[in-house]
Formats: sequence, C-alpha cells, structure tokens
Amino acid sequence: MRWHVTMATLLAAFTLVGAHAQGLLENGDFQAGDAGWQIDAAGRALYSVIDDDGLGAPGALRYHAEEAQPAGPVTQRFGCRPGTDYVLMAAIKTDGQVNPVVRVIDPRDGRVIAGVIGRGQTAWTTLSAQFSSQATELAVEIFGSSEIPITSEAQVGTALVDDVQVYALADVPEEVRPPALFTPPGPNIALGRPYTLEPAARYPYSTDEGDATQLTDGSVNSGAGIAGVAWPNALYLLVSDDGEHWYLVGDLRTLSADEVGPPGAGYQIHRFATSALRTHGRYLRLLAIYFPFFFADEIEVYRGPDELLAVTPPGEPIEDPVAFAREGAVVASIRERLTTDLDAARAAIAEADLPDAERATLQARADALAAEIEALPPRVPEGFTTILPLDDLHARIYALNAPVLRARGFTGLTAWANSRWDPLQPTQAPAGPPAEAPVLRADMMVGERRAEAFNLTNAMDEAITAVVSVQGVPGVSVREVLFTDTRDLTPIAAALPEAEAVEGGFAIDIPAGVTRQVWLALDSAGAAPGLHEGTVTVSAGGIAPIALPFAVRIADIAFPDEPTLSLGGWDYTDTGG
Repeated sequence: MRWHVTMATLLAAFTLVGAHAQGLLENGDFQAGDAGWQIDAAGRALYSVIDDDGLGAPGALRYHAEEAQPAGPVTQRFGCRPGTDYVLMAAIKTDGQVNPVVRVIDPRDGRVIAGVIGRGQTAWTTLSAQFSSQATELAVEIFGSSEIPITSEAQVGTALVDDVQVYALADVPEEVRPPALFTPPGPNIALGRPYTLEPAARYPYSTDEGDATQLTDGSVNSGAGIAGVAWPNALYLLVSDDGEHWYLVGDLRTLSADEVGPPGAGYQIHRFATSALRTHGRYLRLLAIYFPFFFADEIEVYRGPDELLAVTPPGEPIEDPVAFAREGAVVASIRERLTTDLDAARAAIAEADLPDAERATLQARADALAAEIEALPPRVPEGFTTILPLDDLHARIYALNAPVLRARGFTGLTAWANSRWDPLQPTQAPAGPPAEAPVLRADMMVGERRAEAFNLTNAMDEAITAVVSVQGVPGVSVREVLFTDTRDLTPIAAALPEAEAVEGGFAIDIPAGVTRQVWLALDSAGAAPGLHEGTVTVSAGGIAPIALPFAVRIADIAFPDEPTLSLGGWDYTDTGG
C-alpha cells in the first residue's frame, strides 16, 4: 500500500495500539460491588462480584458459565476529550477454558476502539492498550469469554477481571504505568488530511466508503496475530517536498521496536510509533511490506519544532519508490528470516541442558549475529536466491543448533526418517538420536514412479558433504531436498534437484546444525517384479559410514499408461466471488 499525507512539517509516527489506566471509570476495582456497571438480566446469571480473589484488594468481577446461554457484556460509559490519548488497563485471570476480553467501543456505532484479551493466564496478569478517538463519550465492555462478542452466547468456564480503568495518557500513575506507553511528541498534523491508497483495499470485509477518510480520522486501531494476519515486515517512511523527489527516513517497525517494544505473541492490538525522527516534508509516503494482509486504522504525523524546516532531509534519495518497495519486500523478508531463526536458536540454547559457561558463550555468539543482522545493507545481495541458508550469516545462525543437538545426545552425522510427505524444518530433529538406522521400503507396480526418503542431521560445528550411494535396488535417482523460503516465511522442503554425482556416489551438502533430507526417486520401468533388497550407504570424511537397509517390492501389476487426474482446490463459499 502507499499513503500520501499532505502536511506542513514532520516528526512522524504511524499509529496502531497498546497500554493501561485509572481515573475515568467508577468502581473499576469492584470494591463497591457492581456499582457504576450495567449488567443485563441474562448477565446476572453469569457475572458476580466476589470478595476473596482480587488483584490487590479482595473484590473482583467473576464470570462463570456451566452451559451455553445468551450472554452480553458488563458495561460502563465515560466521557472523554476528542483527539486525546488514553490508556485502558485491566487485570485478568482465567481457568484456562475461557479468555476474557475488555474493550473500549464507540457507543454511537459499536466500533471497537481498543481492547485487551486474555491468553489462558491462570495467574493475575495486567494488560493495557493505548488509544484515542474523536468521540466525546466512549464505553468499556467486559466479556467473560472472547467468544461472546462473536456468538452472543456464553462459553463454559470461569474468569476474573479486576482493576479496570481508563486514564488520560498524561495521568497514568507511575506505579502502574506500562513501559511501552508512547507519548506523542507534538500535535497530530495529519488529522483529517487527504491521502491516496495504492493499491486500493480489496478485502471485502474491510472495504467501505470510509476508506477515503478513516486513515486520518483520529480513531487509532490495528491488530494482527490471528487468522493468518501477521504484522508487516517493514513500514518504510519516505518524505518529499514536491511529491516527486523522495527521501527514505527510516523503517517505522524497527524504530517503534526500539522505543515502545515489538508486538507481543498471539492476537494483539498494537501501536507502531516513534518520536526519534528529525525531518520535514510536505508529503509522507508509507510503504508497508506485508503478507498476506495488513490491517490498520490510522496514521498520525506529529509536528516538531520549526527549526526542522531548515534541516536537509537525512536519508537515502529514492528515485523509484515502487521499485524500492519491491526490493524492500525482499530485504525485509531476509531480515525477518534471519531474526526469526536467531530467536529460535536463542530459545533452544536457553532450554538446552548445557553447562553455564557454554550457554554464555553461545548467547554471546547470538548477540554478535544479531548485530550483523542490524548492519545488513538495505539492498538485495547480488545473486540472491531463497535457498536456505540464505548466506554465510544465516549458516552461522543455524550452526548455533549444533551444540544444542549434542546436548540432546546427537554426535557427528545421524540418519533418521519420518514420512516423506511430512513438513520438515531446517533444524528439526527427533528428541534424541534413534537407536538404529531407519529401514527404507517402497511398494510399487511395474512402470510406476514412487519415492522413499530419509534425513541426515549434522551435529558438528562445521558444514559437511556426505556421499550417498545405493546398492541392490534398480531405478534409483538420488535427490537433494533443498529448503526454500516463502513470502509468508514458512520454509518449504520441496525442491528436488538431482544430487551432484561424485566418486563413490552423490554429494549431499549439510550445513552445521541443519537437517537435510535425501529423496530417493524410484522408477520401476524395465525392472523385474519381485523383492529387491539393497543398502543405502552414507559416508563422510572422519565419520563412520551409515548403512540403511533398503527394500523395494515391485508387484506383477502394470501401472496404467494413461492414468486419470484428480484435481482439488479451496475457496471462500460465503462471498460473491
């Protein structure tokens, strides 16, 4: 997408949501029972105030349902000032069966402005969301289960909600102030300004007449983390004085992570924001790099001091923003791939049964690799492909998995097998090394093509080249299964190039800490029916050869010369498409 925002001067932030609160709600701690809160007749059977399990003081709102029944929210309206930043705060606790929701809505049309949702927390947890609106009155709704706003029916389970409050951002008490709160550095000069979208929104559930005004109408809201909706890979900010010559001033996703932190796991409502920019321009262009969806409901641009008007726009001149966006999508995906895999390596190191000194050394290596990721240039490397590992840096990230494998009992090179159709990831391996090498087998007809596969896991600190040879089985082609990345950052083990023929067999390259699958493509054309028993041998310098029994039974039945084809597909059935 692309936005143009006309403005006078720029200290920029693209705004979504995330925070907590105190002074505008009556009896938010439920110490006065349910005074100040509205509960309808159906809700009286589900909601009650208890006095023995609150967060700080005894009182708390309890939701308890033993069967499905009509249900709604517990509500309270409050007055507010248009264009002012507020913080919703709520503490939740659940039995693990239901996830409570506390949200702010505009009672005029029911639009959700901000909210927090439980994620199975069985101990008291305080959640927060930052928001603003152009309304003069809003309402807080409490649902004991996240299903109720969707189905209007109770979900069986028990949840507690306490200390529900809404504060003006400037009034949040320090003792409860969330660390990720963002304080706008100036007035929002993008409010009500015109913009264009390229491409225009196409998703039918989020397309309406308000698309032409809602991004700058002052109602801040966005979310991701569920139903296949992910956060953008990058949010590049470009400025221009004439709408023709553009300068790159930064990636809002990175700048925001440094200032307010990254989005959390699971469904979140999050604000991407920064006060670190020192630039100016009449136009702002925001290039959102995303897949497959990007949802947002506001752009805010904050006015900085007048002296910024005399500053030469820092950053790289961008001659073709569209081409830059296309390249930026690849660059952002590379960074995301490296960062995701490094985070996974860090988590594996933290959980592994390693000596403290070795764990500290690996963590230091991970920190150094993270610094290399940050220093990557904003351009696609020459000759880049999506084959994993992407480059030497990526290979060194994968190599962090080698000592983790050794801590689980793996040594040298290990052969193991799962279904050849099962998804496979680059660092995937069993919980421990198998007691013996896998037995390979295939059953097929005369004139048929089938396959068998096995995996090789390298627990050493250096990459190796294994040599695979096949004896005793006819019609075998050895294929190296390559991992390739995808635009939704899910590695796919599907490419099957023929392995390079070398002396003694076929070469399979296996990076340190990585599992590589070997695909044995079988063609029984010209082979005699019956049982063919043989061996697959895997060898590599300094490693004892691995022998895998391999049996292929060819039935005395001919595969059809002209087989039929079954074709399947998937699509929405509830739209006009």
